[in-house]
Amino acid sequence: AVVSTQSTGTLTGVIGLWHTTVSSATPYCVLNCHDRAARDFAFLGSASVIASVGNSSNNRNVVIWDTLLPPAECAVKKFQAHDIGAMVCCYSPRRQMLVTGGSKGDVCIFDVRQRKLQHMFTAHDSALRSICLSPDEESYFTGSAEGDIKSWSFGNTADHYSFGAEGHKSTKLFSNLPGGSLKGVMKLQVDSTNHLISCGADGEVKLRRLTTL
Repeated sequence: AVVSTQSTGTLTGVIGLWHTTVSSATPYCVLNCHDRAARDFAFLGSASVIASVGNSSNNRNVVIWDTLLPPAECAVKKFQAHDIGAMVCCYSPRRQMLVTGGSKGDVCIFDVRQRKLQHMFTAHDSALRSICLSPDEESYFTGSAEGDIKSWSFGNTADHYSFGAEGHKSTKLFSNLPGGSLKGVMKLQVDSTNHLISCGADGEVKLRRLTTL
């Protein structure tokens, strides 16, 4: 049977998992992922295996979890990555690669099969706010707190494209939120018709037709 799950991450560092087919206000699994903040998560090809990113005092800011294991053993791999914290992540099922973005604009590429860091580089001058994949999983897109958006190739990080003025203004909104004000790119997504959709803290949603970048 296929089990549907959903998850939430919090500024307390906890991630909870629910069965969406079961009516319950209580998560069936609670993971104490990061002792400062849990920022994002991704399912790694299974409803029971996930990656979490956030901010930990020991700098283990990227963790892979197997929720079928006992609580004391379910953190199967912890990576020391992203100085001062990781912000976002996404998973490529075809490549079995995890892409994470940090508070300093750095990007890490992890080989999930071998559970090792494959590559790390600086993508932006400010914190990453969103990462998404192209439909063919040949490239990925990153958006930053300064509002800029870039496209990257998995095979060669020198092969990238910057959308420049097509990004979002670094206007700050919602300054009363617990995590502070939000600015720049908030969400990126590529649809099945090869359009890149972005929304920003400037209140705008932008749609771009992607060609060969």
